[in-house]
Amino acid sequence: MKDAGMAVAMVETGGDRGYERARRTYQKLGFGLLPIARYFKKL
Repeated sequence: MKDAGMAVAMVETGGDRGYERARRTYQKLGFGLLPIARYFKKL
């Protein structure tokens, strides 16, 4: 991706226990966790 000129890469995963391995993998690859709040409202 960097060779293609990208400056930032983003991955997302759930916060529950089922995604712990994925989150560890992303962190090992150098991704940092941002504290983000997302709000949804059923219409």
